[in-house]
Amino acid sequence: MGGITSTPSIVVGTGLSGAGTIASPLINAGVTSFNGGAGAVTGVSSFNGGTGAITGVSSFNGGTGAVSFTSGVTVDAMPAYFCRAWVNFNGSVPSIRAGGNVSSVARASATNYSINFNTAMPDANYCAVGTTNLNVSPITFAAGGTSTTSTLYLSMGGSTDATTFSVAVFR
Repeated sequence: MGGITSTPSIVVGTGLSGAGTIASPLINAGVTSFNGGAGAVTGVSSFNGGTGAITGVSSFNGGTGAVSFTSGVTVDAMPAYFCRAWVNFNGSVPSIRAGGNVSSVARASATNYSINFNTAMPDANYCAVGTTNLNVSPITFAAGGTSTTSTLYLSMGGSTDATTFSVAVFR
């Protein structure tokens, strides 16, 4: 079948191939897979290959484009939430060794840091978890300032900066 691009359309079947868009206001009744193609794909249970934005798809193999979810997705009947930012950094310098969605880490004072996000969180109600290479009291988040959508503040007990911090942020 060729591209499915007319609006409105009703798409019925178990497998479709080609280029085009399968999205609202199209009605996707009984479409269980879409193979290949280019464009937006919305609300099908399987998508293989192709390019474009992909939303609400339960499995995706290959292709290019953005895959986005507005909230948690279900994996094996359990909701799954994703790490929105993570960083591994040296607290004594500070310098980022590796990370995702973290633009910088700043040391405010001994054992007090701020982590800045590349892309802001939707709100400041995120969950941060972390660990260090030192055997001291736990990391305290929001210490040294009120965490915002773009900055997470943290403090580590003791007076010695850790050389290895690992922090992950979930929302």
